[in-house]
Amino acid sequence: MMKNVCNTIASLLNKRRDIKRDIRNKSLPWSISLSLGAKNDIKDIILENKIYITKARQYLPFNNNEFNRFVLPIIEYIAKYYLYLPSCNDHHRHAGGAFLHSIHSALYTASLIERSSEIYRDIDGEYRRMYESTSPLAVFIFALLHDTGKYITDHEVYVCDKKGTIDQNIKSWDPTKETIHDWLKINKVQYYRVQNSPKCIANKYKIHTLTSLSKLDHILDTFSHPKLLKDQLYMMHKNFGDGLTQEMLKFVEVGRMLSIKFYMDSH
Repeated sequence: MMKNVCNTIASLLNKRRDIKRDIRNKSLPWSISLSLGAKNDIKDIILENKIYITKARQYLPFNNNEFNRFVLPIIEYIAKYYLYLPSCNDHHRHAGGAFLHSIHSALYTASLIERSSEIYRDIDGEYRRMYESTSPLAVFIFALLHDTGKYITDHEVYVCDKKGTIDQNIKSWDPTKETIHDWLKINKVQYYRVQNSPKCIANKYKIHTLTSLSKLDHILDTFSHPKLLKDQLYMMHKNFGDGLTQEMLKFVEVGRMLSIKFYMDSH
């Protein structure tokens, strides 16, 4: 089983250049206007992606009560953060694409680590059980959050009218302060416009994963091993640590690529 997982990872990592080329070929100038209407309730987008959340319950090493306590609140936070925002101009560019790409990436990542028990081979005794329950949650969370920085550095969201004309009297959404759900609710927004930021710098968004993690502290603290969980998330964010951390980062990268590949193959 581990050999098959390793082959999948190696194959996709080798194909990154081809996938990126396909993305560039399908990339379009990007600006999208969205009508809020009744679409400010996270229950809608959670329901639309219920099948993936149900699968996550199967892949992560928790019973239903634990999943509802540790995992579901994080998924709900991401739903509030993205709501019906698109992911980017390269892939998952439709309304709701950002959340779909997020949950897809996390699900693929969880399925990979679930089949890869050998990554814990160098961890002894009682500590191994801690890592076997904590590491799958860490990669799942990191995959969920991997693109959250894009709306800090790459994209901007403005209030607009029905025709897409931006309302300059209302400040654009600031993702470091609130979720898109809260911003829309506070400002009673009916229409909003998403467009690329003129200040976008390639890959700068990755430094902001920690910003999103800081919003989840109160949820992470409810986990059985909060210190280990936070340490693993921090090491993945900083891209350093032992062999286990590097394996976890590979799972997240492949999970992200599988999500993009699925999108590219279906469009």
